[in-house]
Amino acid sequence: MEGCNRKGKKAIVYPNLRSAMCPVGHSTDIPVPQPPAEMPSGDAGNSEESESDGDSYKPQPESGKKQHLITQPEFNDLVRDLALTKQRSELLAYRSARMESAGGRCTDNSIQKTLFRFAAILLNGEQPLVYRFEW
Repeated sequence: MEGCNRKGKKAIVYPNLRSAMCPVGHSTDIPVPQPPAEMPSGDAGNSEESESDGDSYKPQPESGKKQHLITQPEFNDLVRDLALTKQRSELLAYRSARMESAGGRCTDNSIQKTLFRFAAILLNGEQPLVYRFEW
């Protein structure tokens, strides 16, 4: 798939439609288009499923999902990317080791807070959408 750039911009062909060039006012001569009363048979099944699952969505556990234990090179990259001091990197290593020894579940509140802070650093100060980390 090719992207759009200055060289390729000249090759883009836009439709020569009056409604694409300027807004079209609606009147008795040009009525507002009405959506179809019924969806085509191919899309009807999908819309019914999405409507029925709207409020009762429950994510299914992934089969074959394995816990990823961080390796030393990955940890070194993380420390470098976060520009951590030696003391902070040792604290992160200690807390991640405690989390791994707990079977991968983040049960310690201080570990959750630390991971939340590191996620906020990675997101450049923005608040992450996930407030609880479960591995």
